[in-house]
Amino acid sequence: MRSYSTSVRRATTGQSKVVRTIRILSWPQAGQLVTLLSIWLLQLRGDLPQIQAPLARAQQRFPQDPLVALALGSLHEASAAPNALVEASVGRQGNLEKWRQEERAYRLEQALAAYRQAVALDPTLAEAHLRLGHVLLLAGKIDEADASLASAAAATADKRWRYLAEMLRADTADARGDRAAARQRYQAALDAWPEAQSPVLALSRIDAYEGDWPAAQARLATLAPRAGGRAEDPWWAYGFGQAWRIDASLAALRRLVVR
Repeated sequence: MRSYSTSVRRATTGQSKVVRTIRILSWPQAGQLVTLLSIWLLQLRGDLPQIQAPLARAQQRFPQDPLVALALGSLHEASAAPNALVEASVGRQGNLEKWRQEERAYRLEQALAAYRQAVALDPTLAEAHLRLGHVLLLAGKIDEADASLASAAAATADKRWRYLAEMLRADTADARGDRAAARQRYQAALDAWPEAQSPVLALSRIDAYEGDWPAAQARLATLAPRAGGRAEDPWWAYGFGQAWRIDASLAALRRLVVR
């Protein structure tokens, strides 16, 4: 791996002078990480309009990078959310509801294309399969969604993605009206991530729908404040795209810097 000197820092103490050279072990990798980090930080802030410029540059510089395709899909998926559509329609004239419906359909179509590209570039990328499945579910393509979500679970041993895959596969079963299968998958999600709140809420809803109000209330009681504060649930972070990758990518960037 080639290394490059990128800057020199001089510190003077009395009559002595210390010269330190900072080297970047791989400029291409560092540039890729910096570009992706800028996009992910904007995702974390929810600043969707500001993502477009750095993302366009990333597409030009790294057209074969599955993480760039993943970020593009996440931008379109987030832009199809109801709150994003309402915000984007502020100041527009005419039939706003019609515009939001058309914009949602367009954004979902673009998200599907980007996620399919990410899967094609890296078939082992579980997050791409999972997000593709979620958008297919939003688009009403239930069978395709379930197949993609099954691929996500098969592509990884990471409990984060297995949990989310079970949650979304439960949603596909629910969309078919198969509450028994939905219950089984929500329970599997809870088993995969015991401190998660989303499957508890879903199971409580099914109990209530079936008329078992004591069971529904008992499940909700487990969500009372806990000594450790709010429990982490990967579903709450889903809407922030690849922001969950920031810490690991910063660590990787630091390893490329040699002082």
